[in-house]
Amino acid sequence: MVTLPKVTDVEQVRAFLPVLDALEDAHGVTVDLELQVETPQAVLAPDGGVTLGRIVHAAGHRLTGLHYGTYDYSAALGIAAAHQASDHPAADLAKQLMQVAVAGTGARAVDGSTNVLPVGSRDQVHAAWRLHAGLVRRALERGFYQGWDLHPAQLVTRYAATYAFFRAALPAAAGRLAGYLDRIGRGCSTSPPRLVPWRRSCCAAWTAVPSTRTTSARPVGRSRQTSLGCLAGGQGSRSGRRESHGPLTMLGEARPRGFLR
Repeated sequence: MVTLPKVTDVEQVRAFLPVLDALEDAHGVTVDLELQVETPQAVLAPDGGVTLGRIVHAAGHRLTGLHYGTYDYSAALGIAAAHQASDHPAADLAKQLMQVAVAGTGARAVDGSTNVLPVGSRDQVHAAWRLHAGLVRRALERGFYQGWDLHPAQLVTRYAATYAFFRAALPAAAGRLAGYLDRIGRGCSTSPPRLVPWRRSCCAAWTAVPSTRTTSARPVGRSRQTSLGCLAGGQGSRSGRRESHGPLTMLGEARPRGFLR
């Protein structure tokens, strides 16, 4: 995996691709690409077009994700240091465009970090944990299932917020799915429940066991499998390439970025 930071133009991505080709040829390895969205130019082009869409398609099958850089991007917009955060309205605009740009490509939009770290006194640690847990929960609610973390102690709230998010949503989602399957069994035509995030993400925290009328579930740690096939459809491979997730892949695909891969 190679990360290209400070992208400002699609031509930078195109110029970098032959370098990755040379690395693959020289070492016999597969090299995927992550792009850091840290500049306004990476979002909006001089002609008014959305640069993100262009760089995503220029990168092609190598691209695994667009990663939001909270502080460089905020500073480039002139946002005061005290208000630079991943939940700032300016951050939301950039990240929503990132989501639109990667939709349907197999790449992911990845949330940025917070530099308020859980260190110092007990009160300082708890305050930083509350802030981080809230940001993780907010990102999950908006469809960002991966995010950057800067300190190992943030894993505590990364895990807690991710578990809580999917555990709270599972009963309702399972009920909608059971109702859908029941109506299909009676020959009724209806639209399937909208479970796209569950197909990709909840399998890391749960395995579901269907019965005639109800669906029971239990947490299974790092397992990414489920017995409900329509919930288990992860993103799989892109262009013949199988994605590799290490043993420390976070629940719900919300991996901490920056110090773990």
